[in-house]
Amino acid sequence: MVAIKKQINLIIAISLLFFVVSVNAQYILSLDAEVTEPDKTFYPGQEVMVSTDVRSLGETRDRVDIKLNYKIIDYDNNLITQRESTFAVHTSLKTTETFKLPEDLKPGKYNVIVKVSYGNYDSSASDLFYIESKFLGKSKEFIKENPFIFTYGVLILIIIVAAFLYYSIHRRNDKENI
Repeated sequence: MVAIKKQINLIIAISLLFFVVSVNAQYILSLDAEVTEPDKTFYPGQEVMVSTDVRSLGETRDRVDIKLNYKIIDYDNNLITQRESTFAVHTSLKTTETFKLPEDLKPGKYNVIVKVSYGNYDSSASDLFYIESKFLGKSKEFIKENPFIFTYGVLILIIIVAAFLYYSIHRRNDKENI
């Protein structure tokens, strides 16, 4: 009877050890992904930088190989671009990937999705960014770089419109007085 209890206790201990090891292996990695541009607004043809942070949540003695799969999709889940990389991780990994956006990208919301795979474990993180029309993006850049030229241009335009309206009104009044 004592021998049977020892065997049962040994089986329970091995089962618990197997359970703890499999749980640690299953939930070993944490993932964070972020578009690095503060306002997260781009226009077609620009480059988007994505910062990825992978951290180990369990105890690992050796480095493990992970796969990072990057996807950029539009709001209708249409794939824009995709890339996969393999890295060795011990405790943490911080990496940055750069994606050149297609020139024909339409304005709207887009999503970058990063998926980490390790063995049978997958985890993903995502971040939103926005595409504006190329004309609007270039205009904003010009205004930021040349605020005085923009201000003087607007003032000249206002003076021209005011002069046109003034002369149009007075021309009409002169015809009525004749």
